[in-house]
Amino acid sequence: MVAHVHHYTKISGFDADLFMECNTSLKEIMESYREIENMKPANIPRLTALKKHLTNLKSILL
Repeated sequence: MVAHVHHYTKISGFDADLFMECNTSLKEIMESYREIENMKPANIPRLTALKKHLTNLKSILL
């Protein structure tokens, strides 16, 4: 991103702080996604039953 910032900073009325704010926002979003990726799946009984049912169907069909 930094390599192209100079193209925008030459425009009159440009606020360089907007780039920093966007960069911070993107980093926060990326961190949120990392946290979600590292979460263990919830053990919801009805979903467990559905998973077993789908596994059984798959074995029957294949």
